[in-house]
Amino acid sequence: EHYVYFQYVPKLFIIGGYVTIIAALFCIAYLLRLDRFIPARWKARWRGLWASFNQRLSQWQSETDEPQTEAPSET
Repeated sequence: EHYVYFQYVPKLFIIGGYVTIIAALFCIAYLLRLDRFIPARWKARWRGLWASFNQRLSQWQSETDEPQTEAPSET
């Protein structure tokens, strides 16, 4: 007797599983308030980086926004 084995490994399914596990770990850490154990220096640095990112993002958005045109009035 001969057996033929097929192995199908869907890459996106595996990646989705990893993303789900990582998200679950972040949720668990949030619910356990594990951020209490992060040093204040790291938090301050993270806040600074996040503020800088938000500033650059809003600047980029204001540069790339097209002027909005109003609909013609029905007069």
